[in-house]
Amino acid sequence: NSAHVQLQIKMRLISVILCVFLSFCTIDGFKILCIAPAMSHSHYTLASTLAKDLAKRGHEVTILAPYKEKEPVENLRSLLLTGFVEEWDKVKETMNMFNTGNLPTILTLMQLGGMGGMLVDKTLGHEVVQDLLNSNETFDAVILEHFISDGLRAIAYHFGAVPISFASTSPGTWTNHLVGNIDLPSYTTQVYIESPIHTDFCKRIHNMLLYILQKLYDHLFFYPKQNAIIHKYFPDFPHIYDLMYNTSLILFSSDASFSEPVPKLPNMIEIGGFHVLPTKKLPEDLQKILDNAKNGVVYFSMGSVLNSKDMPSEKRDAILKSLSKLKETVLWKYEEELPGTPSNVIIR
Repeated sequence: NSAHVQLQIKMRLISVILCVFLSFCTIDGFKILCIAPAMSHSHYTLASTLAKDLAKRGHEVTILAPYKEKEPVENLRSLLLTGFVEEWDKVKETMNMFNTGNLPTILTLMQLGGMGGMLVDKTLGHEVVQDLLNSNETFDAVILEHFISDGLRAIAYHFGAVPISFASTSPGTWTNHLVGNIDLPSYTTQVYIESPIHTDFCKRIHNMLLYILQKLYDHLFFYPKQNAIIHKYFPDFPHIYDLMYNTSLILFSSDASFSEPVPKLPNMIEIGGFHVLPTKKLPEDLQKILDNAKNGVVYFSMGSVLNSKDMPSEKRDAILKSLSKLKETVLWKYEEELPGTPSNVIIR
C-alpha cells in the first residue's frame, strides 16, 4: 500500500512539473508576405481579406499591393505599389474591355502575356520591393496571387520561404501544373469556353485545341519572358519552372457547389466565400427603394474591372430595353448619369 501511495505522489508531482514547464511555452505566429500586384480592386479585395484574416489569427502579415488599407489592422503591414492603379487606368482608356470577348483566343493570350510581363517587371523593379529585398527581413511563407505573375515566385525563393499560391479562379489548367495535378482537356473546361463541355463531342474537341494552344503559348512565349525578367533582377536564380513546381499549397476563391467537378490534390483547397463580410445597414434612401419594390429587386453590376459607362451604346441600349420589360426594380451600378432610363431602372 505504501508503495502504491508513493507512486501516486510521484505521478502527481510529475504532472505538476509538466504543467509548470508547459506554462512557459509560447506559440509564435508565422511571418507571411502576401503579394497581390494585380491592379484590379476586386483582386485586391480577396487578397486583403485573406491577409487580414491571417493577421487576426496572430500571424505577422505584410501585404504588397497597389491599394492601401483604409484602417490599420493589428499585425498587418501594408506596402503600397504606387503608380500601378494609374497605369491600369491608362490601359482601360486605350483598350475597351467590352470588346475583348470578340478577340481570337491567341490575341487574348498575347494580351494577357504582355500585361503579365509588365506587371512582374514593374513589381520587381519598384522601389518598395527593392527596399524589401535588400533588407534583413525574413518570411516563413509567401502567398502570391496566381494571375499572370509567375515571375514573382522569385521573391519566395529569395527569402527562402514556403511558396503558397492564391487563385481567384476555380481549379483548372491555369493551376494544375503548379502541384502536379492531372490535366484532362477531354473533361475539364478551359476558361475560354463559356459552357461545360461534357455533353458535346465537338465542344470537347474545341476544348482540347484551346488546351494545346494555351500550353504552346505558355511554354514558347509566356514563361520564357517571365524567366528573362526573373534573371534581369536575380541572375543566379533557378529557372522559372523550378520555382513554379515548388508550390506547396494553392488556395482557390471558389466553391465546388458552384463549379464543375474536377480532380484536385489534397493541397488544392477551395475557400470560396471567405471574403464575404458581415452586412452593414443600408443608406436610408436605398432601404426605401428596396422596401417599395413590390416585385423584388435585380442588382446589375459589371464588377470592378469593367465600368458600365464605357459600354458601347448599342449594347447599353439593348440592355436597357430588356430591363424595361422586367416587373422587378433594377439597381444598376453605373458611374455617371444615364438619360432615358426606364422607370423601373435606378442608377446608383
